[in-house]
Amino acid sequence: MSQGRPDRVRPLSPGSRVTLQDVADHAGVSLATASRVMNEGPRRVAPLLADRVRTAVAELGYTANLQARAVATGQSTLVGVVVHDIADPYFSSIAAGLIEVADARQLLVCMSSTPAAEAAEREYVALMRAQRARAVILIGSRTDDEAPGTRCAPSSPHSPAQEGARCA
Repeated sequence: MSQGRPDRVRPLSPGSRVTLQDVADHAGVSLATASRVMNEGPRRVAPLLADRVRTAVAELGYTANLQARAVATGQSTLVGVVVHDIADPYFSSIAAGLIEVADARQLLVCMSSTPAAEAAEREYVALMRAQRARAVILIGSRTDDEAPGTRCAPSSPHSPAQEGARCA
C-alpha cells in the first residue's frame, strides 16, 4: 500500500516506465531520499524510510535507468569488447574471462565481432565511447598506423585515456 500523498502520485499507465520520482511518491519520501536509498550513498537514511523506499521499488517494479546515471556521473557500468573472430576458441576464451571479471564487478559487457578491418573496429570503438563505456577492449586487433594513440584522444574527463590506459 502506498505511503505517498495521493495528490503527488501520477497514475501509471500500462507499459509506462516507473521513475524514481514515482517510487518516492509511492513511499511518501522526497526524491533525494529515494535516490540515497537506491544509490547507497554516504548519507544515511533512517531504516524505516529506507524500508518504505525498497517496498515501493518492489511494488512498482522499478529498475534504475543506467543511461541516465551514466550521463549524471560520467561513468557507466558498460564495458565494450571488440573481438576479431568470436568463433576462434582463443578469442572466445579471452572474452569469457573478461565477462567473468566484469560480472564479479557488476559490469555489463557489450561485445561486437568484426573482421580484422581497422575501419570497422574504429567505428565500434566510437559507438561504445558514445554509450559512455567505462572501457573498450580490443581482442585480436591489429593496425598499421604509425601513431595509434593519436586517434584515441579523450573525449571527456572520464575517458580511459585520461586515467592512464593505453590507446595503442
